[in-house]
Amino acid sequence: MLGLLPTGLPTSSYLKTPWLPCIPGLPAPKDLERMIDSHHPYALDVNWKDLSKELIEKAHAKGVKIFSDGFGENQRIESYVQAIRAGIDVISTNKVSVICEAAKVK
Repeated sequence: MLGLLPTGLPTSSYLKTPWLPCIPGLPAPKDLERMIDSHHPYALDVNWKDLSKELIEKAHAKGVKIFSDGFGENQRIESYVQAIRAGIDVISTNKVSVICEAAKVK
């Protein structure tokens, strides 16, 4: 019987895939080095409250992208501009118009 990976792919598919991007969640900023060294991620999903220019620069220096969800109280132009200026790679949102306005301000 084939096992399933957390992604829902059968293990046999995973073993045949030359590269499958790993985007684990970052538990806390202090765990950045450990997560990068142990998981070799393509990107890290970072809690919005933990985003900082320093954290993003450290991740980028190791070739790791930073993703975050900009929902709830963070769905404001000011919050998105701050994240864009810090160097975030992906902001997940359902407020496309707000992110478009933030991109204009950056």
